[in-house]
Amino acid sequence: MKFLTTVSIASLAFTVVIFFTMRNEHHETRDLLHLMAAPVEQPLGSDLAMRRQEVPCPSARSRTMVLLAAGQSNASNYGGFLNRSAHGAHVVEFYQNRCYVAEDPTIGGDGLGGSPWVDLGNRLIETGSYDDVVIAVAARGGSSIGEWRNGRSLNAHLSDVGFSLLKSELAPTIVAWVQGEAERSTTAYYHDTERYSSALAEVITTSKRFAARSNFIIAIDSFCPLDPGGAPSQSIRHAQIAAADSDHGVTVGPDLDSINAPGDRYDICHLSWQGSQKFVAQWVSILAPVGGQASDQISR
Repeated sequence: MKFLTTVSIASLAFTVVIFFTMRNEHHETRDLLHLMAAPVEQPLGSDLAMRRQEVPCPSARSRTMVLLAAGQSNASNYGGFLNRSAHGAHVVEFYQNRCYVAEDPTIGGDGLGGSPWVDLGNRLIETGSYDDVVIAVAARGGSSIGEWRNGRSLNAHLSDVGFSLLKSELAPTIVAWVQGEAERSTTAYYHDTERYSSALAEVITTSKRFAARSNFIIAIDSFCPLDPGGAPSQSIRHAQIAAADSDHGVTVGPDLDSINAPGDRYDICHLSWQGSQKFVAQWVSILAPVGGQASDQISR
């Protein structure tokens, strides 16, 4: 499947109408009970951007958060829900040097569902933590950490998005890394702690080239809860936790592995609306400023 066609746009709209189930005073959320979760080979990109409301990008200042999300499907558009900005141009998505009122599916991601980032932006505005939230998504469903290493295509893509933000005077303040399920098999090359650690160090180093003062936040993410016999990978978790380095702005973030109660996932891996609410709440607890600084990492 290449760029989203007119037909697939219409199919998505029909799906949204059929499975729309939830609405509240803050935002509209559509629960997609049977969301198509097969990876989309290309991001929705320019075809989707043409259908979104373009707005001026916010100015970078102390009460503007610029979040760059990278990793695999749970950082992209694979959630069983859709969100949109409840605050108009105060929650925007950055894509190819332009800003758009944020809405799922995100323009920069792949997949046809929702991401945690639009809802997170809404929540951070509502808590009074920020005046504006800028979201840039570089995640790709199903990607191994090996694809994010130096010289690989997704490392180059991460750099392209990051430097595009920097040139637009919107240097990322937060880089959110959500990845690990692809390595969950004990036979996977990067299931090994040392190999995963080495690859993750390269991702962090890449991000610091365009976001030297950013906080790189690593979600603990090592398995798919509904895999038959599935259990958290201690080797991956150890590598992710060990990567924390407060002197260089690298911290441990939400524990995605812990979001595994009945109803938290709509398939073996991907978050339902219920599960996403838990994930977003953990992000809010970290990103809501305390005394002008982001709060300390969730204790382990």
